[in-house]
Amino acid sequence: MESLPSASPRCVYARPKSFRSIDQLPSNIGRSSAVHNLIESLDLLDTGSAIDPLSRARVLPTGLAGREELESFHDPEYVGKTMNFPIGGHP
Repeated sequence: MESLPSASPRCVYARPKSFRSIDQLPSNIGRSSAVHNLIESLDLLDTGSAIDPLSRARVLPTGLAGREELESFHDPEYVGKTMNFPIGGHP
């Protein structure tokens, strides 16, 4: 039987400081907050408690990506339209 690697978590969870802008994207209305709340309620994050940290995801705080970083993953036209979408409203 193969042993599991020791001393390193199997998952890293990238969490933004705020979900407000992410939750307002037209394709993502409220989704990020809902998923994060589910992850927290299922106690899947390593919060530094005495519970085995290897069974939890390590939290990696993140910031918002800039246009260049977004365009390295998404189509530039999509990024342009998304960045011009008003928070909480419609174009």
